[in-house]
Amino acid sequence: MANALNTSLLGLKAAERSIATTSHNISNANTEGYARQRTVNASTAAQRFGPGYMGTGVRTTSIQRIHDQIVETRLMSATTELNRIGSLSQMADRVNTLFSEEISGLNTAQIDFFNALEDAANNPHNTAPAERVIAAGNTMTSRFNFLDSQLDSMQKEINSNFKETITEINNLTKRIFNINQEISAKASTNASGPPNDLLDQRDLLLQQLSQHVSINKLSRDNFGIDVAMENGLPLVTLAGATELSTVINTDDPEKLSLALQTGSIMRPIADPPGGGILGGLMEFNNEMLDPVRNEIGRMAAVLSSNVNAVYEQIDPANTGTPQFFSTGAITPLANSTNQGTATLSVNLVDSQAITASNYQMTFDGTEYTLTRLSDNTQISGTGNLLMDGLKFTATGAAVAGDSFLIKPVAKAAAAISMMPIDPLSLGTTLGTATELSIPVAQTIADLRQQRIFENGSATLTEQYATIVTQVGSATRTAEIQLQSMQSIVEETQVRHDEVSAVSLDEEAANLIKYQQAYEASARVIAVAGTLFDTLMGTLNRI
Repeated sequence: MANALNTSLLGLKAAERSIATTSHNISNANTEGYARQRTVNASTAAQRFGPGYMGTGVRTTSIQRIHDQIVETRLMSATTELNRIGSLSQMADRVNTLFSEEISGLNTAQIDFFNALEDAANNPHNTAPAERVIAAGNTMTSRFNFLDSQLDSMQKEINSNFKETITEINNLTKRIFNINQEISAKASTNASGPPNDLLDQRDLLLQQLSQHVSINKLSRDNFGIDVAMENGLPLVTLAGATELSTVINTDDPEKLSLALQTGSIMRPIADPPGGGILGGLMEFNNEMLDPVRNEIGRMAAVLSSNVNAVYEQIDPANTGTPQFFSTGAITPLANSTNQGTATLSVNLVDSQAITASNYQMTFDGTEYTLTRLSDNTQISGTGNLLMDGLKFTATGAAVAGDSFLIKPVAKAAAAISMMPIDPLSLGTTLGTATELSIPVAQTIADLRQQRIFENGSATLTEQYATIVTQVGSATRTAEIQLQSMQSIVEETQVRHDEVSAVSLDEEAANLIKYQQAYEASARVIAVAGTLFDTLMGTLNRI
């Protein structure tokens, strides 16, 4: 009698716990990151009597969290890649839109400028066509200025987004560390299993962190984890959460670098992580924004150099050095950590040979090494070096480790402007009495057809078309990758949900099943009570 009563009481408790777990699942069906749970039961130890063993009931061994770690890891990795490509695609699309002729207007402005020169050449003694050349030149330079200002705004926006992303990463790692501590503390006092709801919350935070940067996690005792970026830099450890920050780039003050903050000390991270929003921002900055800005700057620098080379022939003695355009001087950037007093000057000597690359010049204590950063081509010498139509001259006392960043054309589009010229000077003829005399306006206009780019392989129009094509192609590639990655994330999310998501239909069926089990156990208790009353009544009559 007692055995039946105890067995049914255990069954009643097991059914009650299963109903409670089912109720918990139903309540959290729409909770983000929640993984469904189930009650795991096992029979209690049987008791031996007479010829065999008799069961003594059931016990609840654990509340199991239903999840697939492999699928969750795939989802986290896919989320990282989706956000990297998404960030890259969004910014690339903005550059592509900027270079549409409706917005940039640069191609139209160039055509108008050269057409005005042709008109002025046909009317050398009329000031009106010459005035139109000046107006068209001002319009063209303003389009260069506009394009560069928009790209510069994007650079500032990237810096701002970079800071915001780092702040969000720090917030998430602190929350992961705190919940990590709570999980480990509770797991160490509960031999039957971890706190499932806290594990859900931590996994959700990890998914959110993976949106910003590529991460890896390592499990440790008591269900704790360590989290690190893909470059191995720890973000969350047993000791705490790593504090990231941003510092001004020592090479380029316009850019930010990722740094590790220890107290008041900032240590720049030499190998910045990739993936996620952070990786997308850095990739766009390095692979698209900088190259495009340099390409537009190169167009301005080469155009200015060639036009000036023609216009300066008006004054062959070079007494006044007449200039048609100005793009400013090339200003090398000394690394903020330099210890020496050396200075560097850079001059353009061959505009056809100039590339869109940046350069770095370093001193090893004996000689300088000049590196073209686009492909890491290097030359070395004592401080007077020539590469890609540029002359690099170092003077003063350098210390081993000193370096300079040179961005020869990065500012040219921002700086290009028309110089004050005499409109009638465009009618000045060039050449000698024995040669064909051509108005300077015509000689400048002829530059439109000359291959003055890429060592004589491209005209101005062809060079601009190449830039626009490259931007469009990169944007389209990013869009295709984004669409593909979205499909992968959606597919992985479906697989994740098939395992972990709450199905209300399934939970409703479970609820009925556990309700019936509860009622059956209760009925056994009632029967056992009736039998006990009958037994007691019989004993009282004896």
